[in-house]
Amino acid sequence: DREEEGEASGATGEGEEAPAGIGEDLEAPTADVAGGDADVEEEAEAQRALRDPGMPSKEERAEHELSHLPFRPWCEACVRGRAKDKMSLKLSGDYARSTVPRIRMDYCYLTERNGSGAGDDGDEGESATVLVMQESVCRSVWAYSVEKKGGTEDWVVNQIAEDLDTVGFRGDRIIWKSNQEASLVDIARSVAKVRVSQHGSALENSVVGDSDSNGTIERAIQDVEQQVRVMRAALDIRLNRRMKLKETIVPWMIRRAACFITRCRIRPCGKTSYQLMKGRKSNAKMAEFGEALHFRIPTTPLMPGTFEDLWSEGIWLGFDMRTGEHMVGTAVGVFGVATVKRKPVDARRSADK
Repeated sequence: DREEEGEASGATGEGEEAPAGIGEDLEAPTADVAGGDADVEEEAEAQRALRDPGMPSKEERAEHELSHLPFRPWCEACVRGRAKDKMSLKLSGDYARSTVPRIRMDYCYLTERNGSGAGDDGDEGESATVLVMQESVCRSVWAYSVEKKGGTEDWVVNQIAEDLDTVGFRGDRIIWKSNQEASLVDIARSVAKVRVSQHGSALENSVVGDSDSNGTIERAIQDVEQQVRVMRAALDIRLNRRMKLKETIVPWMIRRAACFITRCRIRPCGKTSYQLMKGRKSNAKMAEFGEALHFRIPTTPLMPGTFEDLWSEGIWLGFDMRTGEHMVGTAVGVFGVATVKRKPVDARRSADK
């Protein structure tokens, strides 16, 4: 090979006469160089073919056509009337490995019938639209309570971009994986515009009408819905009343449900998604969601004077995944604070807040 390369580049031994054409016109390729690739045999990646249904014998076909049982892939009548959609298989090996992070998104709805509890007859009731996001590297889950679908809400677009930075995707090329719903494509493009990245974002859509092909985000949605129901039930029990879907605490509940999954659920690798993101366990201490507690008032325009109390009361709404700050709700707004203190057990319920 090296000898052939030397010949192609015009290398000659000492005292040997240079082949005709070399040195006469440096811009014009020689015949050897121009035709050098012609002898190189191309290679192609082996592809998987669709399954061959096979061909039955005349006796097998005649027997099958008496009842058309069981299903046979070579029988046209069976295929028309009984063929199943393709199975959603778990990828493995080279098909499962990806060098580009995938960000999966989809919407779900939390619904509530008008009535005081289970078994009550009510009207159509209320609903809340939730956007759920999951990434493929750390398997972290994120949820957003939105007014409507699409990228028209700037805060959602900016929050998603910030969450991607929190995971560690700043500057990385990513692939948005979703179904072909226009609102999801719109929000992916909106986030791509505000992301800080030199490599851009690619779109990858699942097959039209096939939700199973995007099964990973479907499972993440189920996890978020279940966690929200559990957190709502825990508040119902603690406050001895039923939480309503339109209460102001619910969007925070939806956000924290995904954060708790990311921080607390141990993955098959033995670590939580939070550990995979940060490289260590979280050292932030938690209270119960909706618990009344004391917090040190941060430096804000509302900060009290030196003669006033330095601590106030609020409701614990979780923590910030990036800074680790406690999120505390009060009558005048939500604060991110560094220091909180729990109340005695019998003082942690605060239905009036």
